[in-house]
Amino acid sequence: MCQYARSMLRKGFTSVAMRDGDFLYSYMLWFEDQVGNNLAAPRNLGSMVTSRLPGILAGNFYKDLVRQCFRGAPQGSIHCYELLCLHVGIVPTHFVGKQARRLASQLWDQSGANSPFSLI
Repeated sequence: MCQYARSMLRKGFTSVAMRDGDFLYSYMLWFEDQVGNNLAAPRNLGSMVTSRLPGILAGNFYKDLVRQCFRGAPQGSIHCYELLCLHVGIVPTHFVGKQARRLASQLWDQSGANSPFSLI
């Protein structure tokens, strides 16, 4: 699923849902500023994914992606987040996005940090 999701990222998609048997996989990538406001991904995101897709060590990929997407932003002011979830297949796809956002919020609240862990 990770490989498929990242290949879709190369095509410009920031979210993907895929059913496989009894499961529904979802993938989301999003950007936030320093205060946690969501930032819209550029429309030509697929053309910006020029470096190799990330493997185990992915910091450079996300730094490059943020730098290419938000050229005028000071370094460190934009954060990139990625979430991959596995759902039971009976969950309707329209609930998946809401569920993932709620999960991310709860994980950040439980961590006790002021902001979530950035990929870069």
